[in-house]
Amino acid sequence: ATGFTTPPAPDTTPPGVTTEIAVALLGPDRVRIAVGTDEAASILARYGIVGVTEASAFDPTFTQTPGLILAGLQANTTYRLEVALTDPKGNARTVSGPSFHTPALPDTTAPVLTNITVGGITQTGAIVSWQTDEPAESWVRFGPMGGALTGTFSASGLNTVHSIVLSGLTAGT
Repeated sequence: ATGFTTPPAPDTTPPGVTTEIAVALLGPDRVRIAVGTDEAASILARYGIVGVTEASAFDPTFTQTPGLILAGLQANTTYRLEVALTDPKGNARTVSGPSFHTPALPDTTAPVLTNITVGGITQTGAIVSWQTDEPAESWVRFGPMGGALTGTFSASGLNTVHSIVLSGLTAGT
């Protein structure tokens, strides 16, 4: 009698997800996505602004921790995400990912000061008031005319209307 072995059944099972899709914000224009799988898989990410645009990114490397960096995103924008995971046999699974929101660009423009006034002048004090076009800290540096700015008064919080009371000034300066 001759023995034989039948071939194994073909692999038709797509990769399973062992760790949910994670999104890590790397800045206002990029994120890193990662997912854990029960077998080696490549990753294709489809992402976009809901109802407006769609883009994709692909990493053909087969690993049990597929991931990508999505770059060129718009700041301060909510994106939707889905990924397709494919094993070396071509079995694929599509998984909806979490939506994510990119942070706003940092504010690098100084506030514009307007309506600067000095009032309530006494021998040892004065009130300095002004407005800014965006919330800002309140502080005033001062000194005698023609001299160094050696004094500072400030108030806590971010405001658009500012008023600082200067006290302890030297009379006649």
